[in-house]
Amino acid sequence: MNLKHLALSAACAVALVGPAVAGVATLTNHVFKEDGSKLEALAKASPGQQVVYVMIYHNGAPKPAERVVLNSPVPQGLQYAGPRDGPVPEVSVDGGQSFGPLASLKVRTASGAQSSAGMADVNSLRWTLASAVAPGGDARVSFRARVR
Repeated sequence: MNLKHLALSAACAVALVGPAVAGVATLTNHVFKEDGSKLEALAKASPGQQVVYVMIYHNGAPKPAERVVLNSPVPQGLQYAGPRDGPVPEVSVDGGQSFGPLASLKVRTASGAQSSAGMADVNSLRWTLASAVAPGGDARVSFRARVR
């Protein structure tokens, strides 16, 4: 699997509340392999391989960006495997319509019954940054995933 395509394929959204200037925030996506505590570039991945997906939000505005919310679908071809470091995301199993801790979410089985959601059911993630991002500053969020 070509990871450059994977990093570009996720349609991420940024919601800003407070003083921010439209059009000056950027979000970049990167996919890495983990070697101990460090991340290394990854050009290809094999099914079953664990990767780390990193999104970097850059505030290009002249004022701090406050109450930044980052939403991202889990990229096609990946299965969410949990947070890596930094803020823990809320998760969604209904395409981003509702979010919460995984333990609180339910899914419908083929028979129509409800069951507890699992990692394989997660299809969207949301981070609410705890602090403002300074002008010219960056905020980074990440998660672990397995290649399907």
